[in-house]
Amino acid sequence: MAIARARPRPVLTPEFCKGCGRCIEACALNCIEAGTKIDPRSGLIPVVLDLTHCTGCGLCLDACPEPFGLWARSEAPAPERDAPPLPVDVPDTLVPLPEGHRYLGFIFSRADTPAEAEAALRQAHACLRFVIR
Repeated sequence: MAIARARPRPVLTPEFCKGCGRCIEACALNCIEAGTKIDPRSGLIPVVLDLTHCTGCGLCLDACPEPFGLWARSEAPAPERDAPPLPVDVPDTLVPLPEGHRYLGFIFSRADTPAEAEAALRQAHACLRFVIR
């Protein structure tokens, strides 16, 4: 005989909710609605939960793109969970651009370190040839 277990219900951590509404669309029982109050910690408007009719199906948890916004009650309470990564300090040093200050477009780069990204940008820039008529 199967043993019935209570399914975990969602818990909202408002400061991490982006208010994207994916959980609202996923909930067939309308237990989640769009919020109306701005969270002062994030500057965003988080959703609002009313779990009166929640069955713990977990569809809202699967739909939520923010790992710290909506989580299952069976998990550790929010303060004990892993915190989101802290922002990385960006150096305030300015590096002069090569060959003047006027550009006709943009060059983009992606790398593991800022130095590698800068080297890739400088290499790409060196390959460009401009003809102005």
